[in-house]
Amino acid sequence: MKILLATAITLSLGLALNPVVTAQKQSHDGIQLRIAYKHGYRAGYADGYEAGKNDFADRMGRDYQRYALYQEADRGYKSSFGPLVDFKEGYSLGFEVGYFDGYVGRNSDSRIPPNVARPGGKSAPLAGQRPEGERRLNRPSPKALY
Repeated sequence: MKILLATAITLSLGLALNPVVTAQKQSHDGIQLRIAYKHGYRAGYADGYEAGKNDFADRMGRDYQRYALYQEADRGYKSSFGPLVDFKEGYSLGFEVGYFDGYVGRNSDSRIPPNVARPGGKSAPLAGQRPEGERRLNRPSPKALY
């Protein structure tokens, strides 16, 4: 019995200190972060798209920030998605993008754009774009184009 207990303890310590097992746990946490963000973005996009489409149809001014759904940014959240803060970050951005797409009559597309900042990271410029912070003078902001 003592040998079995000693073997179990040794095996447990070996696994706990193994860098491969630690890397898998860290990788799993990163996956959870992306899952929460992605679910949030898609839920926010769908809600924002409908809100924007309705505002345009009702001849309302563009103002996605007045919506309680945008302010709360947690509709559809489940703890199995991962951290709420990451879900909310994705939801808020998705709502904003979806709202403008719906308002201007674009087709619904809830895919996360490749140049969108990922949680904990910076956005990467697309081919032909200037790096973040570098702007040309006398150029309208992207929001002015909507």
